[in-house]
Amino acid sequence: MSAGNPFDLPDDGMNSFMPNMFADVMKMMRVQDPSQFELISQLALSIASDPDEGNVDPQDRITTEQLTRIAELHVADVTGMTVTPNGAPLNVLVQTRADWTQRSLSHWRDTLSEIIRAQGTPTESVPARHDLDSDDEQDQMNQMMQSWMSMLGPTLIAMQIGSVIGHLGTRSLGQYDLLLPGIFNDGPGVVARNRKQFAEDWSLPAEDVTMWCSVNDIALHSVLSRTHVQQHLHRLVVEHAKSLRIDPTTLQQQLGTMATGMPSSMTELAELLSEGSALSGDSLTERHQRELETLVTVIRGYADWVTKTVAERAIGTRSVIAEAVSRSRRERTESERNGDAIVGVEHTADLYERGRHFIEGVIERNGESDLARLWVIEKNLPTSAELDAPGLWLERINLPSSDA
Repeated sequence: MSAGNPFDLPDDGMNSFMPNMFADVMKMMRVQDPSQFELISQLALSIASDPDEGNVDPQDRITTEQLTRIAELHVADVTGMTVTPNGAPLNVLVQTRADWTQRSLSHWRDTLSEIIRAQGTPTESVPARHDLDSDDEQDQMNQMMQSWMSMLGPTLIAMQIGSVIGHLGTRSLGQYDLLLPGIFNDGPGVVARNRKQFAEDWSLPAEDVTMWCSVNDIALHSVLSRTHVQQHLHRLVVEHAKSLRIDPTTLQQQLGTMATGMPSSMTELAELLSEGSALSGDSLTERHQRELETLVTVIRGYADWVTKTVAERAIGTRSVIAEAVSRSRRERTESERNGDAIVGVEHTADLYERGRHFIEGVIERNGESDLARLWVIEKNLPTSAELDAPGLWLERINLPSSDA
């Protein structure tokens, strides 16, 4: 076996390049060697940080805080719920992209650490020539990639997560664009710059966009600050994380573009990996997948219904904003799709529509009186079958209690 080729593959073409490239990747990781969560944080902040951004514009802060107060009153009126666990006024933090990213990471730390731990402990061996028992060159490459997946999998997934969250910091319109479980009892964070940019991109009034986004975020906060909802989502997402994998074929294609030279840092490597959907995950059971999709769908649908209802009262350009939001959801970036893979649910237009249909079906049958009962206790959350048949959900939650 040659000293420069740890895989002992013939020194020609890609067989020569790929092992040497992987050795360079490993050297880079050994030199920097942060913990997995520190790696996520470093990558996320390197992407979200902008040295030219400066501090938050005081007028943006004042406007956002004022509109948040108005949005909070509307949400409480429509939902019949307090928007914070203790009923105190909501605290909203208007932040720079880097500050929002750093604070979000601190609140997501427990969940992200569990997601990485769910990947297991990486091995420390790579296949030698005698381990690659196939004569087929592609089979040998596939075996090599599989071995590297077992060794680098947790680190590569951490890098993808860091990239997703970093890009999220540059685009997020609210705290809950990525539905990762995190306890934001001190209030959601807001990047006013991102909302202003969205308004400019779609030629919309900036204050109307801020109001719309605030209502949606507060509606999500009122649901996700319920302990049983938070814990239920956390359990499902972490369980899903056990199946997260980096697709070897996609990774091989992505790394093949590096033939002209290795990235000089893990940040550059993470950026390369984020250019395609190498991250994937299949839930361990069909029942688990249905349960996770149902919970995410009803949360998103409920928040959309609240936002639509408030917009009809308070925002004159509501239909234009709704169309812009809808189109932006259909035109999702690669990073946003990788975020879906982390949570375990693809956020398609159909998901939002299905969630809204459930909420509207409940209202059509029984008005809004039973709607807030969705979030009172965990057993009131709809099943997958009930999501498409809201009448069944109403019948079940209105049955006499067996404890009576």
